[in-house]
Amino acid sequence: MAFHRRCSSCSFLSFFVGAALLCGAILVATAQGEDPPNSQYGISTPLLADHFGGNPGFYHGVASGDPLPTSIILWTRYTPRSADDAIELELRVAAVDDASVPNNDLLNPERNPNMRSERIWVSNLTDFTAKVDLKGLEPGSRYVFAFLGPKGLTTSPVGQTRTAPGPNAPVSELRYAVFSCATYTEGYFHSYDVASTIKDIDLYVHVGDFIYEYARSSSYASDSAEREEMLRPQWETVTVEDYRHRYALYAEDEAVQNLRRRAPLFAVWDDHEIGDNAYGKGTDPSQAGANNHQETCPVVWWSATVEQMDDAQCEFDEGSVVDRLNAAAAQQCEFDEGSVVDRFNAAARAYMDWMPVRSCPGSMGVVNSEIGSLTRVMQWGNLATFIAFDTRVSQRSKEPTLSNVFEEFAEVAARYRNVSEYTIPGPARDDIEQVAANVKAKMNDPRYTMIGEEMVELVRETFAASKQSGKPWQMMLSPTLMGPNINPNPATMSEFAPPEDQAEIQSAMDALLSAPVAGLFLRIAAAMAITLTPWNRDDFNGFASERSRILDIFRRDANNAVVLSGDLHDSWLWQLYEGGNHTGIPVAVNLGGPGVTAP
Repeated sequence: MAFHRRCSSCSFLSFFVGAALLCGAILVATAQGEDPPNSQYGISTPLLADHFGGNPGFYHGVASGDPLPTSIILWTRYTPRSADDAIELELRVAAVDDASVPNNDLLNPERNPNMRSERIWVSNLTDFTAKVDLKGLEPGSRYVFAFLGPKGLTTSPVGQTRTAPGPNAPVSELRYAVFSCATYTEGYFHSYDVASTIKDIDLYVHVGDFIYEYARSSSYASDSAEREEMLRPQWETVTVEDYRHRYALYAEDEAVQNLRRRAPLFAVWDDHEIGDNAYGKGTDPSQAGANNHQETCPVVWWSATVEQMDDAQCEFDEGSVVDRLNAAAAQQCEFDEGSVVDRFNAAARAYMDWMPVRSCPGSMGVVNSEIGSLTRVMQWGNLATFIAFDTRVSQRSKEPTLSNVFEEFAEVAARYRNVSEYTIPGPARDDIEQVAANVKAKMNDPRYTMIGEEMVELVRETFAASKQSGKPWQMMLSPTLMGPNINPNPATMSEFAPPEDQAEIQSAMDALLSAPVAGLFLRIAAAMAITLTPWNRDDFNGFASERSRILDIFRRDANNAVVLSGDLHDSWLWQLYEGGNHTGIPVAVNLGGPGVTAP
């Protein structure tokens, strides 16, 4: 029996909540009164002033990012009346030499003769976003900034930012906060609000999934009906305007604005800024895709008949119209989504428009070279070196990104229903060990890469230079985790319960584990835990050969290597050992931050 259940790259399957009882989960629907998008695309025009009552202005706050010793990226968006407008903005910047002076006075040329002013034109080419790489600043200094609209009639909020310390300048500490995985429909971004109040914050680090591309109620059950109604667009983002409108929605959120105006951001994308479990290796379009990208939608769910669902049925609970509609919804497409190259470029263009990141020379797979690269190195005085780069569309293999490790254990878990046989010599133990060996061999296949040879070498060169200069910390942004992620064994989970409850819980779990269908997924989880088989192939566990090389770099060419990650929505901490082993010589630590709102 084939066992199919998709694992989103930014979610951990709920192993123990009847996972095998029902195939098909969520029936997708458009908002009441909103027509489904046409057979090609959804939004085709930029967000204009009529959305805000007709008045042009700054509705998306300000932001800064990628601080260097003498330059910083400063960002805003001006919302015009017409898509044909070209708007001249004024940028004002002032150094904060005396914290007691009000920001408005610092940015008033009549009161501050040292205030800097720049003129910038914005148009539909960049979705009316202004992104200025302001140079000639002082190292290790704090600044305030704001943008003025035409004739000074409208003014953006005031932003606070800072430059990085000078090369090898003495620095005793760095205060930063790490974020990932913010699903708009799952609630409010309280962690952004809280982080915006941290005193003397130096930097915010975002390791991916700043937005989610999902349609309304697509993959996760929404916890916030209000946010679900507000989602824009209501369908999955595919075109550049779809992605731009989704970023605009996020940037209208008060918590997002509070965070981004407070301190500079050092960010990199993961998959959901593009598509679920996105992958791309080189410039060959056939080597690019995503879990939820269908060039031609197999079943257009809103108009499908029961007969049209025949090719999209589940392995379990076949027959009902609802199940068949859910199966169509599981295809995660509302309309033909077209070329994956077009979609990747649309996603990259919108990211570069809306995020305060520096577009650097280089290319990222099928993404047009003029969009640039996300590869950046940031030095923080004599304290730390940061490196960030794309892990999705440049050199990531389709396999094992989209593989389902659970499926490979399904046959043996269906055959052996007595989990106690998994831990003693015999046919069951031999068979699960053989499956585990095959899975681990694939994970260790050097043909599969996440970042590729060139980026591995850049990590080595960057960290070696950092170590040689005497910096104690070498920091790598890895949106997905590097630690050996082994799921818990459901057969022994009663050990974590209070002693008086253990016998009752174990009895109930034993009955469930032996059930033919309902216990199948639990037995798979038990087999994987017993054989120490990682469950997530979308992270570095799926690219173990490349991980081993990077860990060897950490051992040889770093003083104290730290990998900053997100992706799994919970808080994680691993000691990383040489070769990716579970014990041995420690070479780094992997810090995995929790999701902002993603479940």
